[in-house]
Amino acid sequence: MKIKSAKKLGAKFHYKWSTHQPVTNAMLEVLKPELVVEIGTGRYSSPGLITSNALKTIHIDNEPGWIDLVKKENAEIITDKNEFRIHDIIPLGIASLKVLPSELNPMQKESIDNYHTELAAEIKAMNYKSTMIFTDGFASCRKSSVDLLTSGVDSMIFHDAEKPAAYGYDNLNKDLYITHDEYLLKTAMSYTGFFVRKGIITFENLKVVMDKHVNVYVESLGISKDGIELIQMPVQQ
Repeated sequence: MKIKSAKKLGAKFHYKWSTHQPVTNAMLEVLKPELVVEIGTGRYSSPGLITSNALKTIHIDNEPGWIDLVKKENAEIITDKNEFRIHDIIPLGIASLKVLPSELNPMQKESIDNYHTELAAEIKAMNYKSTMIFTDGFASCRKSSVDLLTSGVDSMIFHDAEKPAAYGYDNLNKDLYITHDEYLLKTAMSYTGFFVRKGIITFENLKVVMDKHVNVYVESLGISKDGIELIQMPVQQ
């Protein structure tokens, strides 16, 4: 796998792949989670989550080569509280990160769902006061992770939400809306969706926190705030 150094990539590239940062940083501030779970490691998400104030972080990826690279690039900041895991779905016949949930056969879907069901049980057993999850892994796993993990955590963040039909975000578990509110941060590039447990923060207060982190984000890239908007999503019927 030949991957360009992040330093050689332009601002437009950084913007495309890092649009979740205002959301993850806002949720870290609001929730102060003791446990952070990242499903799909990355150059623009892992460093901030690794160094967060969480008591424990778990970083899961579907591609061994990629997670090894992430660990290598972050070796100086990784500590004992940071755990890295592989969720290997290649034996299921899912060799591409672009395989969509709608393209899975029953056996593949059952295996992915079972993994997330077991992870949900593990998170519950850990009994941390507050948990945040960020999912941005293989496309085939994203809907399952949101459907099966959200109810047990305070916030579930999912990237690339501008493609709801492709990732299955337009047909999520309806029970999630009983306990959580859904929001969307729109940008000129990728969108980031996220659920927050009801009662944690009002939309008005969330907008204030989010705007602060959006300002920091756009200033760091030297880009405009044009096209960036936080909205509260309606309950899916």
